[in-house]
Amino acid sequence: MRNQIENRRSGKTFWKMAAAVGMTAGLLAGSALTAWAGEWKEIPDEGWKYEENGTDVTGWVKTNDTWYYVDPETGFWVETPVLNENSVCYLLENAVNKAGWYKKEVTEMVYHIDSVSKDTITVSLLLEGQPARTTGTLNTFEVKLKDRTAKSLSTKLVLDL
Repeated sequence: MRNQIENRRSGKTFWKMAAAVGMTAGLLAGSALTAWAGEWKEIPDEGWKYEENGTDVTGWVKTNDTWYYVDPETGFWVETPVLNENSVCYLLENAVNKAGWYKKEVTEMVYHIDSVSKDTITVSLLLEGQPARTTGTLNTFEVKLKDRTAKSLSTKLVLDL
């Protein structure tokens, strides 16, 4: 009988400890998410900066499913970044999301540069089946650098970048 009582007590103690550990882990996870959240700060008469944990972040920043470019030299957001091989996939992803295309896809989408010329960049939108392996092409876009448009080669629809 004494063994049964001790086992019940240790069982209750175990569950109390497990609950306490679970709540602590939940609180820590919640605070970790908050700690990593970035925020935009407006500097009057200069522009917008992006910070995470009090530190300026530069380069490509994704917030609320939109990519933004923050100039590494100035630290300020660039409203219309130069359209080139480095920026085309980010800007095309923004345009595709804004148009509402492919929202029902359950696998990750990958933007891949197929070719580059003086006036155009061809980009394929692929589905990723396994990490680093694509399973199919959703669309291919011909991006015109001069007028900042992306024409879908399958539907002939044009997106503004």
